[in-house]
Amino acid sequence: SFASDPGVCGDGETMIGKRSTSGRVYPNGGGDPSFLMIRDHNGSVTTFDGHGGDWQRRCVFGPVRVELGYRSGKLSTARTYVGGQWRAAPNATTDLGRVGPHEAATYLINLAGFANEEDIGRELLAAGVFADSAPVTPELHKLAQDRTRDVELRGSAVFWLSQTGEEAAVDALSDILRTGSPDEIREKAIFGLSQHPSARAQQLVRDVAGSTSYSNELRKKAIFWAGQTGVALAELVRLYDTIGEEDLREHLIFVLSQRHEAAALDKLIDIARRDPQREMRKKAMFWIGQSRDPRAAKFLREVINS
Repeated sequence: SFASDPGVCGDGETMIGKRSTSGRVYPNGGGDPSFLMIRDHNGSVTTFDGHGGDWQRRCVFGPVRVELGYRSGKLSTARTYVGGQWRAAPNATTDLGRVGPHEAATYLINLAGFANEEDIGRELLAAGVFADSAPVTPELHKLAQDRTRDVELRGSAVFWLSQTGEEAAVDALSDILRTGSPDEIREKAIFGLSQHPSARAQQLVRDVAGSTSYSNELRKKAIFWAGQTGVALAELVRLYDTIGEEDLREHLIFVLSQRHEAAALDKLIDIARRDPQREMRKKAMFWIGQSRDPRAAKFLREVINS
């Protein structure tokens, strides 16, 4: 067991919560720092409102307890707990007692890279990140860039980089975005940057969206997450007006349709009326039809009656 990060709590059984560094692990998380990122032992991650709503279980702050199981000399199980108490250890169990959080984090993240099963690796990664004040960015970065390791595990390392809140994590995520392979890992780096609270991280996402140095698929990811994480609408409008790739412009129309500002609908109506590409006008018209704004209905009536 070892000291946990101040934002970590659990119910002593299957649930562990870690306060998000950004308050927006997922778009529905909004900007409320009370949102907790909840993980359970089947590897799922959800968000719950700590002030009520869906939250029904008591989350106790306390040390992290990790239980490792070995069979025939190989790691076979890994369980992480916060809250509750250890039961009396059976004879076959070795209790290492309390260890330093830095040493624990380094050991667990390194061990995750050698796990034979993906869920064990994810469990070890999370346990390492839960350690108090442990500088985990170098180890997570190393694992994320290790092409000999499972892609899903590497993706988990990228995700946890975004949750450290460390400025060094921005450099690590930027490096993964530039040099990582395959593109699945680079896409996760874009998501990670979009979730990091640093203004520099948000700018990097916007830079990818507007840069022809990246593939259109990566740029689409950047456009989507820029739209979801509150980039100024004017920037999305400017991007639409300056890029030439048809698939990116189509994707931007969708992103604009997901924004609730009046100016977003204004831009969609402008596209539907004036865009030189017929397909873009059709896409804009479709999303205008999905809007409940009275101005959308008025515009469609004008089109029908014209």
